Amino acid sequence: MFDILGDRERALAIVQRRGRDHFLMLLDRLASLYHGCDCEIYKFSLEWIDEPYLLKARGIHGDLLIGWR
Repeated sequence: MFDILGDRERALAIVQRRGRDHFLMLLDRLASLYHGCDCEIYKFSLEWIDEPYLLKARGIHGDLLIGWR
C-alpha cells in the first residue's frame, strides 16, 4: 500500500525543469505532511523515471511510497 497517489507526468516535469535536488525537497515536504512529522527524506528511487514503477523515498524518520494514477 502506498502513502500518496500522484501524477507521474507532473513529477517527471518537475524533475526535468527543477532537478532532482528540488524534487527531493518536495518529497520531504510531502512526507512531513502525510506522516505528520519531519521524515528527513534523503534519497529516492530512480526506476520510476523510466518505467511507471512506484516511487520509493527513504527518510531518517520514515519513508514515503508514491503510486501513480
